[in-house]
Amino acid sequence: MILTKEEIVQFQYILPVQGSLESLELVESILEKTGMNTIQDSDGDKDVDFTDKELTFIKDMIFYLDSQKKLNFQSLSLIKKILNKGDNSNG
Repeated sequence: MILTKEEIVQFQYILPVQGSLESLELVESILEKTGMNTIQDSDGDKDVDFTDKELTFIKDMIFYLDSQKKLNFQSLSLIKKILNKGDNSNG
């Protein structure tokens, strides 16, 4: 999945900062893959290959934030990209 620098930054509004050990390990893995911790040093887009488990976790967080009406407009591009990715996967 090709993510723009701007989309990568939006993960901070989707991923939880608290949770179970398993969920925080998934957050850590996702942030490492996206390079979120080093985004200021990054130029351009990044190709990120999420596992099915990571993708399902991100989608679950989007659905949760949606149910709480806590999504933000700046994240819309990333949200659409994530929700359209792997629709036919077995998650």
